[in-house]
Amino acid sequence: SQSLNDLRAIARAVCQTYIRLRDVNQPCISCSKTDAKWDAGHYFKAEIYTGLIFNEFNMHKQCSYCNCQLAGNLIEYRKGLVKRYGEDRVLALEALADLARVYKFSRQELIDIAILYRTKIKELQGFNNAGQGIDITITTK
Repeated sequence: SQSLNDLRAIARAVCQTYIRLRDVNQPCISCSKTDAKWDAGHYFKAEIYTGLIFNEFNMHKQCSYCNCQLAGNLIEYRKGLVKRYGEDRVLALEALADLARVYKFSRQELIDIAILYRTKIKELQGFNNAGQGIDITITTK
């Protein structure tokens, strides 16, 4: 049986793969680079804002340099969000962050999230033929 941590890691991996595929034609949300090693960076850090870990609006394709070396490059990340979506959407995310700071996902929620993003990846790959398939095995007991 997979631990809660194992299920969280699987759900995160599948979700982050989806974000990189969703944003395949976008530049880095923070620095606008178009050629880099890519991560799925969070505006509100996943380790601190556990309720936003799988929020698609809180996650965007981000170059590894901004994500890792610049700790998310958050000021530029916010500017990128405003430019892409408008100030109102960013303010709504910031308000949600205060409410969703701490959340513990159940086993079933993590399994459902992994299945959801595996499905979304297959749909995107069918749509734009981007990226390689991902094989994620989930045991439910």
